Amino acid sequence: MKKLLTLAITCLLLAGTNFVQSQTRHNPWALTGMIGITEYSGDMGNGFFKFDLKPTSFYDLDGNLRQKNEPGVAGASLTRYISPKLNVSLSYLHGEWGFHTQDNSSYFFKRMNSVDVHFQWKFLGLYDDPIINPFIIAGIGYRNIHMKDSLTSGLQNEITLPLGLGLNFRLTKGMYITAQSYFAFTSADAGDGRSIDFNDKIWNHTIGLSIIPNNLKLGLFTHAKRYRCPHIR
Repeated sequence: MKKLLTLAITCLLLAGTNFVQSQTRHNPWALTGMIGITEYSGDMGNGFFKFDLKPTSFYDLDGNLRQKNEPGVAGASLTRYISPKLNVSLSYLHGEWGFHTQDNSSYFFKRMNSVDVHFQWKFLGLYDDPIINPFIIAGIGYRNIHMKDSLTSGLQNEITLPLGLGLNFRLTKGMYITAQSYFAFTSADAGDGRSIDFNDKIWNHTIGLSIIPNNLKLGLFTHAKRYRCPHIR
């Protein structure tokens, strides 16, 4: 999935800016492809802001391979412009969520899918389409965790409450780098295989490319020659 996302972003860059416009009330929709990492904090330890993207192999006492993690997430979002100070975004992320201690004695890694609705308050939004546009993120989400080799088999379903910060940096008219970092409370506490004290917590860090599509029919035939039927009197 990450390879497909990288290919899609490359195609968007090669396409140029013929089919994109600045995000305003006249062009309210933005599409974003993103990659990143989802970090864990809970009964097993705190992995926030470690940015551990290196794959690691884990073995039992007899030297047999037990698990090999593949850290990272990828996804997409659709964002709707509401006003110079407010956007609403629907996002989806898929990838791996987990944690391991420094000596690798304790660890877990699970596949996850998440869907979030974010309200983005652009607190410096004095006008449309600034070069740098920071925003505060708040919303609600749903997440499922594949619970293989854990206390519970199958899927764990949970509600999340995200809160964090984001930034849009304009590259060209209608094309942006979008970075987001947000914390989220969860409604469950068995994702790490332990239910002891408090519910698991997550921190998402993502970066991606956002485009604001223009009306495509305006660009498909912009170089086509127009002919008119002769006027017959």
